[in-house]
Amino acid sequence: MRHRLNLGQGFCEASETPCHPNKEGHGLCLGADQKSSMEDLKQAIVTAPCLRPIDYHSDRCVILAVDSSCITTGFILLQLGADNKRYPSRFGSITWNERESRYSQAKIEIYGLWHALQAYRLYIIGVKNIRVENRCELHQGDAQQS
Repeated sequence: MRHRLNLGQGFCEASETPCHPNKEGHGLCLGADQKSSMEDLKQAIVTAPCLRPIDYHSDRCVILAVDSSCITTGFILLQLGADNKRYPSRFGSITWNERESRYSQAKIEIYGLWHALQAYRLYIIGVKNIRVENRCELHQGDAQQS
């Protein structure tokens, strides 16, 4: 799953404020400039011209694409437009804790899908035509071990 979002002008400028390690060398020290830049980034993302709301009155397919690894799972909710292009509506990610990161790849893929469905359940209720895409390429032996 590889999607490129055009976040518009000013996005690169908002992301240029550097973060510095704190004195102990653990984590980052976020001052007023960094916090302001983070708020600018959040605003640029949620108001990006590439994001479109789901048209619930349309029969066009809505796609929930999920991609999981041992570190995180990422997901994006898209809808096919009249021109048959994919238009993103929402996106998100969840990082795994230490215990979850040790799950087998099959469990991680299923667990990631479950989290994506939970996160977007309010947005997919009422959708007439939905498809789930997952890069899960498990062999029969892998699935039996899970």
